[in-house]
Amino acid sequence: MSKIFMLEFSRRHTVALGLAAAASLLALGDRARAQRHTGSTPEASPQATPEAGPTLLLRVEWSGGLMPMEYVAVQMPQFSLFDDGSLYRLGPTIAIYPPPALPNVTRMRINQAGIDAIMEQAKQAGLEHAPAIANTMVMDAPATIFTYNDNGTLVKTTAGALIADAPLPSDWDAATIDIYNNLLDLQAFLGGVDAHLPAGAVIEQDMPIEPERLQVVSFVANPEQPIPSGVPDLNEPPIAWPLSTPLADFGAPWLTLGGNYQPMNCAELTGEDAAAVVAASQTGNFNSPWTDGGVTYGLLMRPLLPDEAPCGPMR
Repeated sequence: MSKIFMLEFSRRHTVALGLAAAASLLALGDRARAQRHTGSTPEASPQATPEAGPTLLLRVEWSGGLMPMEYVAVQMPQFSLFDDGSLYRLGPTIAIYPPPALPNVTRMRINQAGIDAIMEQAKQAGLEHAPAIANTMVMDAPATIFTYNDNGTLVKTTAGALIADAPLPSDWDAATIDIYNNLLDLQAFLGGVDAHLPAGAVIEQDMPIEPERLQVVSFVANPEQPIPSGVPDLNEPPIAWPLSTPLADFGAPWLTLGGNYQPMNCAELTGEDAAAVVAASQTGNFNSPWTDGGVTYGLLMRPLLPDEAPCGPMR
């Protein structure tokens, strides 16, 4: 199992993890767990543009590291702030294995003073200048990607191995160390943002969301060649696919791993269809097989945030 690297995120937002296969799920705690993904590239697939909605102001997400492909497919951003004051984060997950079928995404709403306080901190960290930095002293750690809305332009800053107390390259000059430390400070600020908001900034308290949009990746289970995590676990009780559209015809081609791995399709669900699949998923877990028309499938699912198009390239 890979070495655990932990990032500065609040304890309230810790994702507790179970056995080794679940260890690849993103964990929110005081540090980040090292992750891994495969080198496979998604096939081209139609990408819908989300309907007009709130505008993204600031996002923190992880990419790369030691993480199997199937966990990359369900990876959620850790922090997403929108101009209507909506703040989406990963909430706590019970420490069981297998984990739940869907990540626990929470949402709170803050007022303009709260938005301004967060965006000022991001600006002070230098996100408007799009610095890029990689700590080569820490191997296999994920990159932290900050997306900052600078007056309508989304600016991305990438920081590899952004880990408090990590060893730093000996050839870094003072300016590089300052950039790294500023990003660390911002990461810590956002991880404990509840304690840093101005008085009265919270309009709606943090609560788990009921997904309005759901990305569903499906593939036929192959007992002779399971994907690395073993999803689906054919020893688990199966879940019956609840929609009239059969899984055999569901979605568009999304990813081919090669060899004897089954190709994967991807699609977006909304409204009653999304609610029905979410409800069915709650009767099982992340590893549960799904059945439809006498065929057994594996499903990888995650909510989509307001600005996210479904079935895009994996991070």
